[in-house]
Amino acid sequence: MFPFEKHDFKDSANLGNDANGGTDFSETNIAAADQATDTPTNNFCIINPISNFDSSNKSTLSEGNLYYASVQSGYGVLYGSMGPSSGKWYFEAQYVSGNMHGNSSNVGLIIGIMGSTYNVASSGPGDSDFAHGYVGYGGGYANAGTNTSWGSGDSGTAGDIAMCAFDLDNNKIYWGFNGTWDNSSNPASGTNGVTIAAPSATDLGAYYPIISDRSSIRSYVYAYNFGGCPAFSISSGNADANGYGNFEYAPPSGFYSLCTKNLAEYG
Repeated sequence: MFPFEKHDFKDSANLGNDANGGTDFSETNIAAADQATDTPTNNFCIINPISNFDSSNKSTLSEGNLYYASVQSGYGVLYGSMGPSSGKWYFEAQYVSGNMHGNSSNVGLIIGIMGSTYNVASSGPGDSDFAHGYVGYGGGYANAGTNTSWGSGDSGTAGDIAMCAFDLDNNKIYWGFNGTWDNSSNPASGTNGVTIAAPSATDLGAYYPIISDRSSIRSYVYAYNFGGCPAFSISSGNADANGYGNFEYAPPSGFYSLCTKNLAEYG
């Protein structure tokens, strides 16, 4: 790079742009979704590739360990790489595709958190202690073995984006789809959140994002976004109040992306 050139990689539509008006770099096999705000000084959560607690389902990861594909057998249980014990946090997941095997037109567990590794190899997340996940079929949530229906689930349409906000200061979790929070909830005001155990009461002393298809007869593909490098294209672009992350929908007021700088301040 010449001294007077400045390729700042800020324009996701033209990552090779020279901000000083000089010669642009040519991009090959790079899309807008490949832009990352993850840096050596601020790392973001990813899906932990060695956290497979369900040996019967070797789910595969790609796109920087954010693109998740399960297989038909087992529950495909994987954890996120960061688990806060306090603070308020937000992340997203896009439904890419699913093989329902003739059993259902709806998706299984899309997005959730877990404070225990207990029994996840023989039951789906949401069926275990300190486990909370959104369940597409039935339109509700799985909470420590109990399913609660809200009466309208996600249809499993490719491109749908699930949202998860979890508040570890007030011990609540919230889910939504495509910019609308389910169950008439509002994370910013604390309205209609699902009550969870305090992190200190969990086996792990913290809550980790949980990734699973919650089915031993179906398989799914999800693209996750913890803010650092989305595994799906972002059309709008929203950071948290500290200026970190890149999300399709704005994190609720007071909620932050799972990254090392935010964890140092809040988690």
